[in-house]
Amino acid sequence: MPDNAERVTVCQPWAATLLKTGLLISVLAAGCTDRPTLGAQWEVEYFDTILTDIAEIGTDVWITGRCSGLFRHADDHFSQVPVMVTGVAVGLSQLAACPNGTAWGIGGGQPFHFDGSHWTNLDNLHGLQSIRCTDDEHVWAATSRTIVTYDRGIWRYVWIADALEWGRLRALWGSRASPNRIWAVGDERSLRIDGEHVERIEPLKGRFLSHVLGREHPDHTTELYASAGNHEVWRRSESDTKEAWTQVTAQRPLLFVNDGIWSADGAMLQRREGEQVFRDEGLLVNPQRWNRRVDALLLDQEGWLWAIGSDRDAKAPLGVECNAWETCPPCGAEFHRSFVARRRYNLGQPF
Repeated sequence: MPDNAERVTVCQPWAATLLKTGLLISVLAAGCTDRPTLGAQWEVEYFDTILTDIAEIGTDVWITGRCSGLFRHADDHFSQVPVMVTGVAVGLSQLAACPNGTAWGIGGGQPFHFDGSHWTNLDNLHGLQSIRCTDDEHVWAATSRTIVTYDRGIWRYVWIADALEWGRLRALWGSRASPNRIWAVGDERSLRIDGEHVERIEPLKGRFLSHVLGREHPDHTTELYASAGNHEVWRRSESDTKEAWTQVTAQRPLLFVNDGIWSADGAMLQRREGEQVFRDEGLLVNPQRWNRRVDALLLDQEGWLWAIGSDRDAKAPLGVECNAWETCPPCGAEFHRSFVARRRYNLGQPF
């Protein structure tokens, strides 16, 4: 555990009593059970930085700290991994893990590559805001107006101007089952790219889509979920690019597990499976206040469910180190602390 982290254990927080001793916080709850609708016990650690993304690279879990490089979880504890460019520490905003244990990231709009041992800045590209690794040989990235793919050491542009027309791209998603295909969403316009072939998806008028998540079914159809903000989610089947988007009752989609889709309403996690909705309230410190917000979820190979987010009741101390690579809080300013939470996940139960 790094020096700026503290460990928290949370279970049924509405019955909890808070104890604090030094850097250790334990939340002890009466009547904790294994009921699947409530979820298992969460372990939580706080960080004095802004956490933006989480990914499993190889066998370790990595988390991006916008002002603090990376945090790597191995051997049951976190260690801080600085990412340096010409002697300057760089914060990364996104991670994209590849199947062979390598990874890609974005820092200051530039691509970074992890070869399994070291992070290297590939500064021949600028303005990136989304990146996706669909297999060991296919890496896709997007600026607000362009899409590029990495091929044998060279970034190659995909011509999308005719299909995009106007607006900006905001997010990418691609499946390892079809590594040469990628979907891009943004301001009303959405695109599907198959190699060099670009198709415009039926537009969603008046909506600015900022996140996209999908899954590919055995019949090779793809189900896409895209969100406009945190409280409006749209779904479409990718069997036909002319099919319209349909609004669904869900929060911003964060994770697919088997046939269920996970989302978060503040810190309350929801897993939707058909018409059934299961809820996990284990990250709510106070059920009367939506003080925590979950921004990303990950299920790792060892069966741990991870969540990262921010806590409005936890203020970071003054004097947080900043740099010019990412938009950080002003040096010396207060901001909400970030948290990393994890718990065991049983694939045989809804939660």
